[in-house]
Amino acid sequence: MRNEAKYKKGEKGTIIGIFTLLFLALIKGTVGILGHSRALLSDGLHSFSDVLTSVVVLIGLRIAKRPPDKTHPYGHGKAESIATKTIAIILILIGAHFGIDNLKTIFTKTLVTPRMITLWVALLAIITQEFLFRYKFRLGKNIGSSAVIADAWHHRSDVFASLAAIIGIGGARFLGWMWLDPLAGVVVCILIMIVGIKTFLVTTGELMDATIDKKIRKRIEKEAVRVKGVKRVNNLRARRSGLDILVDLEIEVDSRLTVEEGHAIAVRVEKRILGEVEQVANVLIHVNPFREL
Repeated sequence: MRNEAKYKKGEKGTIIGIFTLLFLALIKGTVGILGHSRALLSDGLHSFSDVLTSVVVLIGLRIAKRPPDKTHPYGHGKAESIATKTIAIILILIGAHFGIDNLKTIFTKTLVTPRMITLWVALLAIITQEFLFRYKFRLGKNIGSSAVIADAWHHRSDVFASLAAIIGIGGARFLGWMWLDPLAGVVVCILIMIVGIKTFLVTTGELMDATIDKKIRKRIEKEAVRVKGVKRVNNLRARRSGLDILVDLEIEVDSRLTVEEGHAIAVRVEKRILGEVEQVANVLIHVNPFREL
């Protein structure tokens, strides 16, 4: 699958997630307010924060697919990583704000027993969000998008958030522990912050040009060595730029070959890597004379 098609698949999945989450956020928020459940209201805010972050992912994907230009010779792939980091910051701030608000509710406000409908809405949310997680996680893995995978994990965190809401609502309704509902809201906010922190750390590596997965590195080296005339591959470096992988490597060829012959081997190596390793978008090769170790 070429990167243009990957970006389109990522955009489609993100748009589906946006409308589904917006529906859930409105339902949970409305029922949380009318049904007197701080936990469900926090869960609704969690879903709405995911709507915002999904919009950021969508914008990032659309910028990242732009071709290289004079001011961005390596393309715009980093826009995806920037979008993912923006998601992380939004999640951390929202989680902290509403977590503190729920704590204040426990100690300073009159607590009310949540209505039964809040329990059913939370259950519906769990089923829907788990479906979204599985769909977008598979999609993110398929197209190699860290932003889509990060967005998928937000749906999984929503599942646990809704589960916490069910526990809080159930404890308040059936056990009379009214404080458990806003406490569940605090737990939801902590989950939001945890996801945000993990996402922030992952994208930091991408923006600092951390090396790619070892399996992909080994495959690139393996494909290069298979080219006739390549004696050895060394100094392989690779980094991500959005969905693209940019590769720099050195190959060793017979020292008796002409410059033109060595160049021809390098061209074959480049074509093989680009053809066989799907996510690689650019290969820069330096040719060295082969020396016995």
